[in-house]
Amino acid sequence: MGIGNEMWNYLSRADKIVRIPPSMMMRSWMGSDFTNNDLVREFTFAEDYDFHYTSVKNPDPGNPYIKCVPEEGKPIVWVHVLLEIDSESLLPKTEK
Repeated sequence: MGIGNEMWNYLSRADKIVRIPPSMMMRSWMGSDFTNNDLVREFTFAEDYDFHYTSVKNPDPGNPYIKCVPEEGKPIVWVHVLLEIDSESLLPKTEK
């Protein structure tokens, strides 16, 4: 969550909201390939990516997989992001 020029993160285990200092903006976000800086850039999945159902090796039965490809000309460093979607909640389950 961004407030002004600052980024804040909710830590559910501690039930606290903490400010992310600028020195942590290039670090990995919650163990993923994304950095905190990636999260606050001016692009969104909904507006700046094209989505395609895809197949993977050793899929989790019943869960769809979506390949998210950035639109041409967007300042996005990944060629694509592959998401596994939980079939019950319809939320992203893992990023591959």
